[in-house]
Parts: sequence; structure tokens; C-alpha cells
Amino acid sequence: MHTLFIGNAIVDLISHINYDKLLHPDDKGKMKIITLTDANNLQLQASDQNIIIGGSANNSACGLSIMDEEVRFVGKIGNDKFGEIYIKKLQDYNLAGDGIVLDKYAHTGRSIIYVTPDGERTMNTYLGASVQLTSKDIQDNLFKNLNGTFIEGYIYYLDDGKKIIERSFRKTKEQNGFTAISLSDVNCVDQFRSDFFDLIYANKISLLFGNKAEMICLFEEEEEANLLKKMTNHSKNIDSLIMTSGNNGATVINNNKIYNENSIDVENILDTTGAGDLFVSGYIKAHLNGKKPDVCLKCANYLASQIITIYGGKLDIKKIKEYKEGIYSFLREI
Repeated sequence: MHTLFIGNAIVDLISHINYDKLLHPDDKGKMKIITLTDANNLQLQASDQNIIIGGSANNSACGLSIMDEEVRFVGKIGNDKFGEIYIKKLQDYNLAGDGIVLDKYAHTGRSIIYVTPDGERTMNTYLGASVQLTSKDIQDNLFKNLNGTFIEGYIYYLDDGKKIIERSFRKTKEQNGFTAISLSDVNCVDQFRSDFFDLIYANKISLLFGNKAEMICLFEEEEEANLLKKMTNHSKNIDSLIMTSGNNGATVINNNKIYNENSIDVENILDTTGAGDLFVSGYIKAHLNGKKPDVCLKCANYLASQIITIYGGKLDIKKIKEYKEGIYSFLREI
């Protein structure tokens, strides 16, 4: 049995900058879509770039895979050096390339990421070949022997995005698997709010992941008590609504009950690039092991706390044993 992740196959090029360099204050902490020309120009301007394969769903997939779970990832890459890097790096995280689709005529997507001294990341993303992914690219056999499917909300930006999500969730439901989706980004939520609510009202989502800003945008409510009330009102349509709140921990609303868990204190925060993505990895790991929401949150917070101590959205493969020990210490809780 495996868990399927569907998302944009992106190569991250990470640079560390000061606040006053290359970054407008209004853009800090956000993600915006850019053109190939913009990407090439930003690459030339940035220095000391660390190249890591990325994409939100791929970060989550890799995090779950090294936690002793069978995982498949679907994404589209170009026939270029970045595509070659992507395929090669997947192997480091025990991910097979059978879900990767090659577009011979497009460039591999890349994200130029600026990390400021506080560890926050600002993403400038050229989607490239990743946006050429279609529902037909996703092989039917990937939905066999399935635990569940996770899709990043960014997929809505694709021309065939809505069809990919609806078809994938339908096939997953046919296998009695769980369906999960992330809100991805405030801009994504704002642009595709009606599509997210179509999924919600049709009872097509098992797990909905988002940070507080994204949930505020989705439910159009800034006051926390009212936000939680609105989220609770929608829990009849979604098994679990899962909201991260940075240093303030995370919340799950499940069956009209609210679960809260504090974040794990981290002394040396280097980069928050993959915090939300690895939160998903930890949560799904516990979910697959039949754990209650509070334990799922503990596992999620643990992996999120580990990723922000290193650069990029991928856990250090040299510390896999340590990560597993941390996760299994929570999974042993009754």
C-alpha cells in the first residue's frame, strides 16, 4: 500500500539575503509566479545558490518516504539539466521515478527562493514543465493499492488542474483511500477559493492543510474565535481541518472537537522553506498509523521543527535514524 503525492516538480535555488537586497517588503514571505525570463534574470542576480529539488508536495512525499512509508510522486519535468538533477535526487529519498512525466519541449520548473535572516522564505516560482501536467499523464495503476492521495493546492494553477484534482480524488475514493489537499498560499486561496469550497461542500476532502493566513483568506474571517467557529461549522464536510500557526503551534478540528498542540522550541532557525511541507509528512505518517489528531499534530510539529534547522525543504538523509526515533517516540503514545 502506498500514498500518492501530486504536485509541481520544481528545483529550488536558495539564496540567503538581507532585507534590503533584492526583496521588496511587501513581497516578503509570499510566493509569486514568474516567467522564464524573470527566472533567468533572478538567477543571475542571486549569489551563493543552494540547489535542492523541491515543490511542496514533493517535499512532503520525501519526508514521508524516509519515515518507512511507501510513497509515489507525480510531477512533470523538462528535458534539461534541472530535470536530470530532479530524477537523480529522488533516489536519495527512496522515491521511484515511475510517476515522473518528461516533457521534451519544456524547461523544468524552478523556484528562486530568498531566505532572510529571520529564516522566512520568499519564493519566485517559474512553473515551467510542471504546469503541463494533465490528468492523462497520471497512470491509473498509481491509484491501485492506495492508502490515500495528497495534492498541493498550487495544482489549481495548471490548465488541467481542476480536472487532475477531481479525477485523482474520485479514483482515490474508489479505493477507500483518504484525500488530502493543502491551501498552499494566500494568493492561491484568493484565486481559487470557489474551487476549494466546491471540494469542501461535495465532501471530497478528508484532510485540509493550511496555515493561519491561508485559513483566514479561505473563510474570510480574521478574528480567531470566529475563524475557529467557521472552521468547526465546516467540519461536517471535512474529516479534519488542520491549521498551522508558526510559533503558536497547530490546531486540528475533527468531529467538531478542537485539538491544539504547541510548537516545538527551536533555538537556531535557519530556513522555514519546508516547514509546512514536512508538517504534512509528519501528520500523514501518524494518520496512516491510525493515531488520533493530537498525536498526528505532535508528529507534524516534530518534523516541522527539524526542517527549519537546515536549509531547503528536504530533511538531512544523514539524520534519518534520528528523525525516525523522534517520530516513533510519539507514535508509541496511546
